[in-house]
Amino acid sequence: MEGKTPEGGHIVSSWNSITKNKDSEAEIHLLHKYEYDSVEGSETRFLSQAAPTIINSAEIAPRRSKTVLTADIPDIHYGFRKIDGILVPTHDPNVMDVSLQITKKEQPQLIILGGDMIDAPNVGKYEMDSLHFVDTMQLCIDGLYKYFSRLRADNPNARIVHLVGNHEQRFNKYLLRNAQPLFGLKRANMPDDYAAISYPSLLRLNDLEIEYTDSFRINDELITEHGDLASGSTAAKYLGRYATSLLFHHDHRRGYERRVFPDGKAIEAFSFGCEADVSGSVPSYHSKVSEFGKVVERYENWHNGMGFVESDKKVFRPTSVPIERQDGYLAIYDHKTYKPRPEIVEDLA
Repeated sequence: MEGKTPEGGHIVSSWNSITKNKDSEAEIHLLHKYEYDSVEGSETRFLSQAAPTIINSAEIAPRRSKTVLTADIPDIHYGFRKIDGILVPTHDPNVMDVSLQITKKEQPQLIILGGDMIDAPNVGKYEMDSLHFVDTMQLCIDGLYKYFSRLRADNPNARIVHLVGNHEQRFNKYLLRNAQPLFGLKRANMPDDYAAISYPSLLRLNDLEIEYTDSFRINDELITEHGDLASGSTAAKYLGRYATSLLFHHDHRRGYERRVFPDGKAIEAFSFGCEADVSGSVPSYHSKVSEFGKVVERYENWHNGMGFVESDKKVFRPTSVPIERQDGYLAIYDHKTYKPRPEIVEDLA
């Protein structure tokens, strides 16, 4: 028997089954086996590169200064939960937009993207807390690329360096666990390309002239990396590990420690917080989903913000820029107040 069901499935075989009704009489039922075409948007498909996006910006003159100004954009955890058909971001669009405005105003010569720009629980090693993330990965790739495009358009003269975070590494680890033959494959005759199914390729980082690296030296005395510590006095622990100053990320908090050695030399470790949602939507040890499929609001001890580092060859000066949630989002930097722009927030959300 051939045909199509109203739901779109194809009947591939049929047979009879017999059951007894409440009067113990035999009833014959005609049963079918169906096959369904793959659902558009299913994550059984391979992810594709973000669609090229052009965001025009007015011509901007480069910053003129004897020192180098570095803007640091910490953990964004760009992602979405899909709850009752509504997209709920794990990133914080308000914080991201305030950060974009400040960075554009200051026109730093160097921008550091501190890693964990994407959340990607779909390919993480931990079990997801719900089905909220099914069929959201392509949305994340496309949306994060649009954000990077806007950052590049706003800062055309800046060198942008993207540090590798543990969440970006999830893509390679997922392939190694589940599809080893596809790991590291590149487009034909493109040996200098990123692997086709990799985070920097999917995000078109080369197109945006964004460098992708594990660590970066800001000047002779200061390096930056994503980091791997997130408990207790994180900054103090890094000072026990390194013999140089460090701008770190990963723990989502503002932190600062200074260590002076017997010879008078001093090193510093500091961080500027995060641009992720802090109310419980980011999957973490403390996050929880209720029996009704809703995210339980639970504020982590995370700090929203960004930061700047002004430096010459030897000396540096960090400045933290908190982005507060009280009475609406706002930040104050260099005597100017910044608030989210509704149209940009909507685009990022």
